[in-house]
Amino acid sequence: MTKWTQLFSTKEMSIQKKLTLTIMGITSFILVISLSVFISIELNNLKESMLNNLRTISLLTGQNISGALLFHDKKTASENLQSLQATPHIEIVHIYNTNDANFTLFSSYQKSTQHVADSLNIPEKVKLLLNSQKNGALYIDKKTHLVQTIILDQDLSTIGMIYIVANRNAYWQQINRYIRTTLMMLLIAFLMTIIFASKAQKTFILPILELLNSMKNISKKHNYSERINNSYRDEFGQLFMAYNELLYQLDKQEQITKNYQKDLESRVEKRTEQLSLARDQALSASRSKSIFLASMSHEIKTPMTAILGYTQLLKQSQLESENAHYVHVIDKSGKHLLSLINEILELSKIESGTYKLHNTDFDLTELIQTLHEMFVISCMNKNINWSTKNFTDAPCYINGDKGKLNQILINLIGNACKFTNEGYISLIVENPNPNLYRFIIEDTGIGMDKKSLDKIFDAFHQESDGANKGGTGLGLNITKRHIELMGSKIHVVSKINKGTKFFFDLHFPKTQHTDTQLKDTSYNQIIRFNLENQITVLVVDDTPENRFLLQNSLTQMNCIVECAENGQQALDKLTTFTPDIIFMDIQMPIMDGMEAIKKIRMNNHFKSLKCIAISASTLEHDQKYYINCGFDYFIAKPFSFNKISEVIIELLNINQESIISKQAIEQEHSNKKIINLALEHDFKKQLLDAAEFGLLTELSTLAGKLNDYGNDGQEAAGILKHLINQADLKQINQYVQQLVEHSIKK
Repeated sequence: MTKWTQLFSTKEMSIQKKLTLTIMGITSFILVISLSVFISIELNNLKESMLNNLRTISLLTGQNISGALLFHDKKTASENLQSLQATPHIEIVHIYNTNDANFTLFSSYQKSTQHVADSLNIPEKVKLLLNSQKNGALYIDKKTHLVQTIILDQDLSTIGMIYIVANRNAYWQQINRYIRTTLMMLLIAFLMTIIFASKAQKTFILPILELLNSMKNISKKHNYSERINNSYRDEFGQLFMAYNELLYQLDKQEQITKNYQKDLESRVEKRTEQLSLARDQALSASRSKSIFLASMSHEIKTPMTAILGYTQLLKQSQLESENAHYVHVIDKSGKHLLSLINEILELSKIESGTYKLHNTDFDLTELIQTLHEMFVISCMNKNINWSTKNFTDAPCYINGDKGKLNQILINLIGNACKFTNEGYISLIVENPNPNLYRFIIEDTGIGMDKKSLDKIFDAFHQESDGANKGGTGLGLNITKRHIELMGSKIHVVSKINKGTKFFFDLHFPKTQHTDTQLKDTSYNQIIRFNLENQITVLVVDDTPENRFLLQNSLTQMNCIVECAENGQQALDKLTTFTPDIIFMDIQMPIMDGMEAIKKIRMNNHFKSLKCIAISASTLEHDQKYYINCGFDYFIAKPFSFNKISEVIIELLNINQESIISKQAIEQEHSNKKIINLALEHDFKKQLLDAAEFGLLTELSTLAGKLNDYGNDGQEAAGILKHLINQADLKQINQYVQQLVEHSIKK
């Protein structure tokens, strides 16, 4: 907005000024219009009056000189014209004789010598009137030019023409007087208007100001009980009445609000107390749950460690077929029980918000191949077609949480195996975009209806079919939470008796593969360290079974092992025994593992000593916590033999060439024993078919028949039964192929 626009803007002007300007504007407009009309009429009348006066003068002059025209008496005519000296506005007079054939100038009059020259310059329009002998008046150069015929009274004949030039000074003087008068009247009118407006505007402004002041006071004090004094009977009176009514309603509403606020504060206090009590109860329940879960984790996993550990040791020994089957059932049931416990503990971690991703580099192709081998026997026993289809056969190294991805796929494929009795189960991995991987698990199982689909991912929810087949009802809930933790969503499509399809997309950045130590030992495979100096180990655990289990497995790995029942005994042992590595339980009497590691690290002599924490309480803390406390690694109970060996290899930087697999030793030994067997053609075919299709029951029967081939056959049968107990289809195939290839032809 410009400076002049702001100056004449009425938006910021007070109502008082606006009202004054309005009154002055209207008054001025009416007055100017009225004076303009009046002056116009007066000036027009003045103009006509002056013209009529001039005509009268011309008639009188014509009558006075008519006799002189008849007798051509120029002297008398000139004397008569001199009488016009008394009329100052007449400047020039010409008398023309029409009786003269040449229409000549008979006589003339000039007011002064300066008009002599003007008398000779007759305008053309005047000449036309003279030549046509017509009467007329013209206004030329601010002067009046009048042409009038001179008529003889006796016969009304034209005897001459009179031409008069008169100035209009009187006319302009009159206009000046009108202008001065008008300005004076306007000034007086403006003054009167200002006086009137200043009085009149109070009639309108005072009620408004009174209302405005009342509003300001109420806005400032918030006292709605005040009322404005209403002494008006006009529209302002109605406005004040409405305003007072509004104040009454506001005052009433304020009282209601205050009462409600008091009641609300009381209710909020009560509700706060209730919420505080509920919060305390919830925290107490949460603490109780955490304590219970931690206790359950320790109390259950401690005996589970012994059960699964001794099962692994038994599976290493040469057992009879029936006993090996019993051990296999115990191992399988124990692992299933452990998976149920882990699912409950894992759900608790997720709900407490302590569950995190642990991203590492891994080969996706290898993971898919491992899953294929894991479920091939289960599907084969149910006569189900099991297939995996990866987008590539080449290694695909990516960065992500391998453990959680593995658990997601195991849960989904395991469910498919559980609820599929015929048809097929497939795992398809696609790579639609760089770093984007789509996983599809499809089966031809019993399927689900829409009602079941809506609840399928709820914790502890199981349909009747699921309950009959066992489980906790947590697998799909944990799967869904894992996928969401990775920033994606799982989708499911299913039809009754048609099958189910789960699919989800995950983002994994690709990574450059770097060679690392290969860990090709199986879950229950013990290795042996072939070193010049044996590894010395201190095992600290208050449970005799777990202590003996770890001691036995480490001894089989060609380690020198000492044991202690608690942290204090471990410290006493360290005064005479310096181990390469310590495996220490956390929860122990007298002195627990946490206090023991602090005292070990305080001793400069043991600052570089490798210490591994072993605990069944995996709910409260993660690996990073124990490392921050001074441990070099953390292993959760129950542990596997290969996990123990992996940690030793990693922490002590043992060369891979110094590791001898027991399986490799047995394989090397078996190769020497099978070359002398003479197997029938049909028997060899039965062995090859059973090994190719993974028919473990039939293979076990055929292994019993090998006992009929002498001592070498009995040893071959023992090796084959051992492999059957391990359910290692790859090694079974290789061993059967060797048996057949090296058999003596009959």
